[in-house]
Amino acid sequence: HFQNRNKWKNSSETMSLNKDSKVLFLVTSAINTLFGNNEKTRFAETIGTINSINANFNNVDIILIEAGFKEINSNLIPHLPKNVKIKYFNTDPKIKEFMEECVYYSLEASKKLVSSNGKSVENDLKLGFIKNTTECYIFKNILTDIDFKKYDRVFKLSGRYLLSPSFNIEDHSKKGKVVIHEKFPSNQSLITESPFMHLCFLWSFCPSISKDIKELYDNLEIWLDSKFSKRTVADIEHGIYHLLDSKKIHGIKPLNVFAKIGEKEWVLS
Repeated sequence: HFQNRNKWKNSSETMSLNKDSKVLFLVTSAINTLFGNNEKTRFAETIGTINSINANFNNVDIILIEAGFKEINSNLIPHLPKNVKIKYFNTDPKIKEFMEECVYYSLEASKKLVSSNGKSVENDLKLGFIKNTTECYIFKNILTDIDFKKYDRVFKLSGRYLLSPSFNIEDHSKKGKVVIHEKFPSNQSLITESPFMHLCFLWSFCPSISKDIKELYDNLEIWLDSKFSKRTVADIEHGIYHLLDSKKIHGIKPLNVFAKIGEKEWVLS
């Protein structure tokens, strides 16, 4: 571990990061969900996520942070590589609370929010509420269980998304920084406090700022709750721009990630 800390001293801005570095991937996941495809389809896509990580790193731990409504079928588990651990949240009362609250939120918020084409946005609001409250909660929770001294870099990747063969490890070799997609203009006029947003299906941070990341997610949880309580919209992408000190952010483009959008199409970012 002392060797890792010495590596960070080689430059004021960069640290040595390569395919053999010890890294951690936190993969947010919901394989069993009411909002998507069946379990086997989503599990197979998750295997693709894991394989894409293992293709880029030789010394990696992967935690599948699983927030689906039930545990993954036991017959599927042996197909996970040995470097994958699962953290389940299906019995967490907070997740069940989110599922109940999303019904009231989407019903009430949809009465004052309409789409540009006049169609109901109730289902979109329901999905947005569940995705953001759940992901924020499970990620905040998992951060308390990690010994960050073990790692050279920590990555967050959305489940079923894939690192492309063009993924560049060196893009993430920034000491004391969050590396994330560069900011771009907000697509939500209702989130007035955040004129910009960051794509956050892949980002990483230096373990030396783990306390800052924990604080970020404490504040994200409070911010999301305040917005949803007012029956308006919010998401983690805007919250990170709004709440994280810009001096701790290094923006990159492209991410070199294949993202599955709405169960329909793949987008390369």
